[in-house]
Amino acid sequence: MRGDTALGGREVLWEAAWQMIQDHSLGGVGIGNAPYAVVSYLEADISLIGRESSAIHNPILIIWSETGIPGIFFYLGILMSALYSFGTQYLKFRKLQSNSLKLYFALVSSVTLGYLVSWIKGGGMQSDFTYFLILALLILPSGFDVATFGVVPPDS
Repeated sequence: MRGDTALGGREVLWEAAWQMIQDHSLGGVGIGNAPYAVVSYLEADISLIGRESSAIHNPILIIWSETGIPGIFFYLGILMSALYSFGTQYLKFRKLQSNSLKLYFALVSSVTLGYLVSWIKGGGMQSDFTYFLILALLILPSGFDVATFGVVPPDS
């Protein structure tokens, strides 16, 4: 049965999205058009016949199908560069043995990992505000001066 899978039946949607990406790999189908364009690839599914649109429930496939190779390159490039920046800042703070942001790095990395696990299965997550908040939290340490960062003592 379709709804009993580990991914909640999304495999059919993802396969249709992949077929759409293969047909429109360079330029995509246009921003916002993926839910409408994927319907023609889902016609084999009887439960979806007659529907005008269908959510794909995978941000990577949505961006790729809507914007093509250039769009997915930029979208994932921004995420990868934010993760890289976060990792390099963590290593700099660790090398200086600065414990002032140890909890920040632990919390943000845990939340980011949890979010990305749910993000890959979520519908509409490609433009969710939480995604941009996670990006901001990942790049925030790059704005700190690593050498002089510390807790400011309160005024007496």
